[in-house]
Parts: sequence; C-alpha cells; structure tokens
Amino acid sequence: MASGSIGVAVGVAACAPGRELRVPADYPTIQAALDAASPGDRITIAPGTYVENLAIGKRDLTLAGADPATMIVQAKFPDLPVVTIRERNITLLGAHPHRRPRRLWTGSP
Repeated sequence: MASGSIGVAVGVAACAPGRELRVPADYPTIQAALDAASPGDRITIAPGTYVENLAIGKRDLTLAGADPATMIVQAKFPDLPVVTIRERNITLLGAHPHRRPRRLWTGSP
C-alpha cells in the first residue's frame, strides 16, 4: 500500500449489505453520498481528485476508492482534517489523502 493511502478498517460492518452509492455517477460529491447513505451502504468513488473535508456521522458504511493512486481526497479547508469519523464500523478503502495524513480521521466512536 502506498504511503499515506487510506486502507484502514475502523470496525467491520455487521449488518446486511445495503445499497451502492456511486460518486460522481449518482452523487456529485463524496459528502453528498455520505449524507444520503444508510447503515450498510457502500459508497464507491470513481478515480479523480475530490476537494472536500469529509464528515462521517453514520455507522456501518464502506467508502471504496478505485485505487489510491487515482482517487485523491484533498482538504478544501487545509486546517481541518481531510476525514472526520464520528461513528463506528466505518471502512475506508483505496483512497489517497492529500496533505496532513496524520489528521485523516478524528472523533471518538
């Protein structure tokens, strides 16, 4: 795995499989997909650079990027974490955080 890539599982989703929400095919931004997601859903993110600060406030979600080399999340507000996780059982796969990888996720599930 490339240095600084997101490939960490924070818990394991235990509920039945949910829907697949695709970014940008179904939702224009990752955050829009997160806002529309329900527990058990998988958010599949196409290659590209996404300039967002993500706040994950729902449990039992999987965010899956195609490849850490081609799916980059860059902080829109660089003084804030790229990803803030506030819930349990969040799985992040195949993404590359741009800037401050030590501040990828915060919060206490």
